[in-house]
Amino acid sequence: MSIRIVKVKSVEKQAEYVINLLNKFNDYLLLLSGGKSPEELYFQMANNDSFKLPRDTAQVDDRWGTFPMHEFSNYRMIKDSGLLVRIEREGRRFHPMLIGENTVEKTSILYASKLSDLFVEYAGRIIGVFGVSEAGHIAGIVPDSPAIASEELVIGYKSGDKYGERVTLTLNTIRNHVDVAIVLLNTKEKLKAFEDIMREEEIAKFPALVFKEMEDVEVICISQ
Repeated sequence: MSIRIVKVKSVEKQAEYVINLLNKFNDYLLLLSGGKSPEELYFQMANNDSFKLPRDTAQVDDRWGTFPMHEFSNYRMIKDSGLLVRIEREGRRFHPMLIGENTVEKTSILYASKLSDLFVEYAGRIIGVFGVSEAGHIAGIVPDSPAIASEELVIGYKSGDKYGERVTLTLNTIRNHVDVAIVLLNTKEKLKAFEDIMREEEIAKFPALVFKEMEDVEVICISQ
């Protein structure tokens, strides 16, 4: 296990740090989480010309809805940042998780097939951007959810929260396929919660404990 914690003074500095970190890698697959934590990062990825876009970018998770651009979708958040426009303009590829009007089960199967191909192509060069809630959930993996023990690459399930259903990479996928995890914590409270979670043992209750099982994890937090 190698978890490094870096403190910066603002979300703008956090995004700049991550961009500089990503620019050190070559020919990698970038996996993007949703939520509020990475909003500034995705905005800077879209507008900072110093960021070198990877050939392929995909999603870690999304909130299920009846169509891809629904109000709470992570896809919409990423699109609203302007990042998808830049990806298309530069001839790169983005792989959305929610496609058409499929069922949550079919969406999971289709996305797992896509990721399986990408994981083969980019084996050893896969970087994921994650947030962590104060309760310890990451991606679309809430405590005690089927995504914790599933052997599938991607799973869709009823989350029991306001989003109803989620589609997400499983913990198994994160631990076995993500080579570098970049974790964004945007408040001192989240850093304290993260440090407390790392002292826990029940991964079913605290999915973020998967980071303790990974070789390369960098936590970038706001210090004030």
